[in-house]
Amino acid sequence: MAPATGYAATLRTPGLARLVAASVVARIPAGFSTLATVLVVREASGSFAVAGLAAGAETLMAASTAPVTGRLIDRLGQTRVLVPAATFNASALCALAAGALAGAGDAALVALAALAGICPPPISPALRTLLTKLLTGVQLETGYAIEAIVQEGVYLVGPLLIALMVAVADPAAALVVGGALVLAGTLWFAAAPASRTWRPTATPGRHLLGPLHSPAVLLLVCLSLALGTCFGFLDVALPAFTREEGHPGLAGVLAALIAVGSITGGLVAGRRAWRRSLGTRLIGFLLALAVLLAPLALVRSIGPMCVLLVVAGLPIAPAATCLYTLLGEAAPRGMVTEAFTWLATAFPSGIATGAAVAGVLVDASGPPAAFGASAALAGVAAVVALAGRRRLALRPGPPGTLEAQRLSPDRATDRAVESLTGDP
Repeated sequence: MAPATGYAATLRTPGLARLVAASVVARIPAGFSTLATVLVVREASGSFAVAGLAAGAETLMAASTAPVTGRLIDRLGQTRVLVPAATFNASALCALAAGALAGAGDAALVALAALAGICPPPISPALRTLLTKLLTGVQLETGYAIEAIVQEGVYLVGPLLIALMVAVADPAAALVVGGALVLAGTLWFAAAPASRTWRPTATPGRHLLGPLHSPAVLLLVCLSLALGTCFGFLDVALPAFTREEGHPGLAGVLAALIAVGSITGGLVAGRRAWRRSLGTRLIGFLLALAVLLAPLALVRSIGPMCVLLVVAGLPIAPAATCLYTLLGEAAPRGMVTEAFTWLATAFPSGIATGAAVAGVLVDASGPPAAFGASAALAGVAAVVALAGRRRLALRPGPPGTLEAQRLSPDRATDRAVESLTGDP
């Protein structure tokens, strides 16, 4: 009998609700740690330049060490890596807070921020790896949808929490609270039977590049990089837009509206019984994202922008669900966690790249140029996915399963055309 589908039925899978809840606790700091670092270092140093350098160092270290941590998990197991990583990360966040309060110099603050970015526990990749063990078939895709929604929720709630903590305490307190949440959530996650008993699969002859030697994995990581760059443009364009409109304080609200749209899209898409392949859906969602982002370059007032941002966010979580599911299918045996950490590396790297380029565009031509570039890049991602459709040509297998069955190039093209035209 096929397993029951839907969010509630999937979350009733033994042990899954606990893993999701623990991952939420452990990941909440990811939604505000960069902002907290900027606020803390700015207050301690008096310089936004130093604060930006510190935040960049933290993000760069986190992105560069994630695949290493993922590879260690694939070799040693989850508990033996997650617990030390969480302990180190929590200690480093507290050290940064202490250094700021003690009046450490600019160089020391940047170094402490970089230290805080070293090997944060990869809870999200670890959870996605466990999903492949706990769930099968359509339920697995629903599980990835839950994960995508949770990820958006973290980045929606995080800025609100830091605003609250700054209001009632001090920016440094946010770093301490973040460290406590990372440690508590990770310990709760790692103590769960599914995580504690998970064992890596032996992989003789492991390639030096790990999962990146798989063309399908490499394509998906590149798509994640492109999406991150797309959102990096928005991270700069939105504050520039609100400043031009005379409401600079609304930048965070506008960014949150994208997350609202994404969560809504994820909830709706996760409840549908899709007939088309994952690869075709991904192409369609990327194309929809490009089309829905394009009007942002034409908006000249806050009200319409708020509406259009919610609408533009609708394809984001569904596209992420397709990415996660495809990567879980494409990752070489014994390298699933590392493959997911490469997504975690590519996305923030893209954000950093997009933000840097967007700053130049905004200075030269204003926010519309950055909004237009964001839409164009989403379109490029859709074209790249379409060009690599052979690598993404997965289709549903028998009821209750999701098998990696290759389609012929012609049939894959037909499916892509069906997606773009809406024909069944």
